[in-house]
Amino acid sequence: MPPFKPAAGAGLTGSKMARRVGSVDEFEFKAIGENHNQGRLAVEILVSGFAFDEEDFVRPWEGQIDNLERYALQWESKNIIAVSTAIQDWLTSRLALEFMKQGAMLTVLSTLLTALAWPATLLAATDFIDSKWTIAVDRSDKAGKLLAEVLLSGLQGNRPVTLVGYSLGARVIFKCLQFLAETERDAELVERVVLLGAPISIKDENWEAARKMVAGRFVNVYSKNDWMLGVAFRARYACIMDNAL
Repeated sequence: MPPFKPAAGAGLTGSKMARRVGSVDEFEFKAIGENHNQGRLAVEILVSGFAFDEEDFVRPWEGQIDNLERYALQWESKNIIAVSTAIQDWLTSRLALEFMKQGAMLTVLSTLLTALAWPATLLAATDFIDSKWTIAVDRSDKAGKLLAEVLLSGLQGNRPVTLVGYSLGARVIFKCLQFLAETERDAELVERVVLLGAPISIKDENWEAARKMVAGRFVNVYSKNDWMLGVAFRARYACIMDNAL
């Protein structure tokens, strides 16, 4: 039985998971704007990666005026909200503010230091983020596979697709491209990709394979001052290294 059950003629918003897929409980497209039910338009799928309520899967993408048929992907909101809240709480904690005041956080987040360079108190404070982040990363990888299956099923119609995502949402898109590459399809489904603050290793992931799945531009945007990404991703790396020693 396929993971998605489309309603006749309903396209992306009419598709929903027919069953639980792996550990993914939520995967749903939300229409944005008024350019819908117009088959001649290109499609844009927008994927949020941090959220503090369910509206944050749609809210960041509203207000843009273009000629695309736009959809926001709402996925695993429970886990995404949990990890987002944990990181926000840490960044606003007294300990984090003290590190910021002393300039220690700037050193940790903007240089390529190993886990051994992390202050012990900082490592201890990020332990509670690690478990939530690990779950969220796992779900983003599985959601990426589901997104690939949606595109392969043709629910978007025979139209070019643009994928835009930030943080864990960018990871969803990247994993989607990797799964498409495994099918040995040509770059016929995805026209453009924009990744913002993607928690993806440059060395350990096959960027070349993902790039080949995009017919047009592939843009990867990041900032060394992305504190949300820095705390979560580098804390996870530090904890792995600490456990290995």
